[in-house]
Amino acid sequence: MLRSSTAKVWLEKCTDPPGSKTKGPPTRGSKYKKTAIYLPSKSTQRSSPSTHPKPITFKTNEAFVESSPETYYRIKLSIPRHLKSYCVQIIIDGVEQNTYVETSRYFRTVKYPISARRTRKYTYRHFQFSKLSVKDSAPGVGDYVFNDSQHCENGYMGCFKASGDIKLIDYMVGKKAVGTIRVNFYKIKKCRKMTPDENKKVDGRDDGDGEWVPCQAVDNIGALKLGAGVENVTTLGPEVRGTEPGVWYHVQLGTWHPFETFVFKYRPHSVLKENNLLVVKPTRFQKFTKFIKKIFSFSKKSKKSNELEGSDEKFNEKVISI
Repeated sequence: MLRSSTAKVWLEKCTDPPGSKTKGPPTRGSKYKKTAIYLPSKSTQRSSPSTHPKPITFKTNEAFVESSPETYYRIKLSIPRHLKSYCVQIIIDGVEQNTYVETSRYFRTVKYPISARRTRKYTYRHFQFSKLSVKDSAPGVGDYVFNDSQHCENGYMGCFKASGDIKLIDYMVGKKAVGTIRVNFYKIKKCRKMTPDENKKVDGRDDGDGEWVPCQAVDNIGALKLGAGVENVTTLGPEVRGTEPGVWYHVQLGTWHPFETFVFKYRPHSVLKENNLLVVKPTRFQKFTKFIKKIFSFSKKSKKSNELEGSDEKFNEKVISI
């Protein structure tokens, strides 16, 4: 779990056993398990894009996670009660998948999962890890190609591109971002609900966030352009029917760059082991319990050593008396 004053973010894998009724696309009855994170880190990054007059500072929380091919997963968010009026952006493998708006929550913590991309008004396709194949040139095999049509229909990428504010987020999209799951938090300047007529116009398109066909095979040149150790990618499961979209909003962001971001770099177990990345950072509770155990073990050792010293004295006294 990556945590900060802004939010707690973690990944969960679907653990339905093979052959079960719920195996395949996850359902409401599917079971999930939280994944371990490795080498978590926090940093403050600064950027000076030409489109902005002053250097921009934003917080970054990063960690490695293990990915298993053909496994469905979801992103879980826990937002504290003090954070109000913000936007969340989900970018997976360099493609914007979802955007969310959160307004006042009446002083309550909110938890919700993000497990799929909406393809139509009433249908979804769930995220899953898949094996990336490296082959020689053949039909359907080549390089990753990114274009604006892959991003979700009602997200921020189109607005950033149109306004020329894309330079800061070059590292978020494209080949550099393959093998990563990014959760960005933005501040809201203005926000209003769409009118019923506007809502009908958006819903009437019935195009959801659009189709996205991830590349599952690249040639040797294409593989070299991806990040180090990228052997798995995210694909979409079969289309399933779900609930209709919630309320639509017109949003004006306070700044076009996120004020904090959470990044999960997912790699197969073999890659993590080969690069000595399977290091779990102990939690505060684990540190506290280790400290308490150390105190008790020290007191036991000192008591035992005192008893041994006392027994030696008695033995010496007895020898002298003889």
